[in-house]
Amino acid sequence: MRDTTGAVRGEMLAVAFQCLLDLDGGYGASFIAAERVNHDAFGVDPAIFGQFFPIVRDTCREAVGSEWTPEFDAAWDAVLARVGALAPA
Repeated sequence: MRDTTGAVRGEMLAVAFQCLLDLDGGYGASFIAAERVNHDAFGVDPAIFGQFFPIVRDTCREAVGSEWTPEFDAAWDAVLARVGALAPA
């Protein structure tokens, strides 16, 4: 509500992509798990937090359009399963 310029949302999206690209490193997985706890403290329902990464996927699919492939779906399914295990609802 206080993000009147969109800067916070933009930063959140940039960090989300960084985390997705580094799930096998030390940063991404740890950051997602920590942010799940942080967002709970902000009053964000765990179910709502869990919807964020699927929304990112859906937005990417929409942006890619007809060039989206079954391989993209499979890769996203695998990533979302891993993220879901890090930040259970």
